[in-house]
Amino acid sequence: MDPEVPEKTLQKQQQQQPGECWRFSVLYLCFYGFMVQIKPAESFITPYLLGPDKNFTREQLTNEITPVLSYAYMSVLVPVFLLTDYLRYKPVLILQSLSHVAIWLLLLFGTTVLQMQFMEFFYGITMAARVAYSSYIFTLVSPQSYQKVASYSRSSVLMGVFVSSVLGQLFVTLGDVPFLTLNYISLGFVTFAFTLTLFLKRPKRTMFFNRRHALTANGTLHSDSEAVNATSVSLVAEKQKAPRGWQWREMALVKMILELKGERPLFSFLPPCLQPAMGRKSRS
Repeated sequence: MDPEVPEKTLQKQQQQQPGECWRFSVLYLCFYGFMVQIKPAESFITPYLLGPDKNFTREQLTNEITPVLSYAYMSVLVPVFLLTDYLRYKPVLILQSLSHVAIWLLLLFGTTVLQMQFMEFFYGITMAARVAYSSYIFTLVSPQSYQKVASYSRSSVLMGVFVSSVLGQLFVTLGDVPFLTLNYISLGFVTFAFTLTLFLKRPKRTMFFNRRHALTANGTLHSDSEAVNATSVSLVAEKQKAPRGWQWREMALVKMILELKGERPLFSFLPPCLQPAMGRKSRS
């Protein structure tokens, strides 16, 4: 009797059992990605702030309010990127949804420049937290399905942006809906998106910090577990082989860079005579 036959059948059973689970999770995540983009008032924030509802001047909007977005996004981008993987995605998605709710609460009830600056700060958080949605879906499926589910998740986001823009334009041009009412509608949509995040399943494994939990990952396929375990074992072996002076390799950010680069030397693009000693040791 061929011993490989039972193993193959066992793998097929393990792949079939969690199939419906991860399909539902992917579908739910794509639905969330669609709904979180439904903000019909987003295209009309500038005329709303300059209009009679808020009555800010163009100088205040240009010089004091809008620049906060760039600085806020730059300051929170790296911390959110690291916390996304460490906290296993769901808390960051909840933070993003709460920030959306805070944005529209400030737009509706804020009256000062400082409150609008806080609104832009929360906007920067939502932009930095997009990485959580983009990477969350890869914890639900095997590597063989990465390309397919990535197209699904991205398509749902783009469809949400399209529907949101069309709805906002129809409300304003055909329905003559005031900007204030449009912001209340957007607040309702982002609040509904926030409730959706509460029912997202928090994955037990991530791409960098929580890879050892791959065997018990929520609904992932067996082949994905084997691939992640093999990578984890190789990383542990490399770390054990590393000389004593290479403590910098244990830093989380360095691990991410080495993982993305496939454990290739960081200075491999330089000629051999210009490569530092650290780069030469990594090739030995």
